[in-house]
Amino acid sequence: MTTEAEAQALKDAGTEWGDIIPPVAGHQGLNYAGGGQAILENDCKYVTPPPTTVPTTTTVPTRAAPPPPPVVGAPRFTG
Repeated sequence: MTTEAEAQALKDAGTEWGDIIPPVAGHQGLNYAGGGQAILENDCKYVTPPPTTVPTTTTVPTRAAPPPPPVVGAPRFTG
C-alpha cells in the first residue's frame, strides 16, 4: 500500500488484503517491511509519513568594496 486512500478504498470494498505478520524464527513475516511495522505499532491505523524538510539557506547581500583612499603626498599633474 502506498497511500492511505488506497488502503481505505480496499477496506471500503471489503477486500481482505492487509494482514501484517511480524517476522519470527523460520518465517520472514508478511507485509511487515515497507510501513507494515509502523501500521501495526499504530493500532493497525495507517501512518502518514512526516513531511520531509529541506534546509534553507539565506543569502546575505554583500556591499561593493569602497574605492581606495587617495595617496597622500603624490604629485598632481595639471595640464
